[in-house]
Amino acid sequence: MSKLACLGAVLLCLTACSRDQAVPTAEENRQLDDAANLLDQAPASLENVDDSAVAEDNAAGSSTTF
Repeated sequence: MSKLACLGAVLLCLTACSRDQAVPTAEENRQLDDAANLLDQAPASLENVDDSAVAEDNAAGSSTTF
């Protein structure tokens, strides 16, 4: 390998290593904390969740799609 190619490879590696890591902003941290709290409070299983409101909404012909 030529010296120029070696130098180019070394510079490429150093450039990749010196990039700033993606650090979440304070707002993003708050949103992540909110999501974690929601997941912590959610039931482990949805089998015991009363879904009668969902069934009534579907029977009424709601066109809501997700």
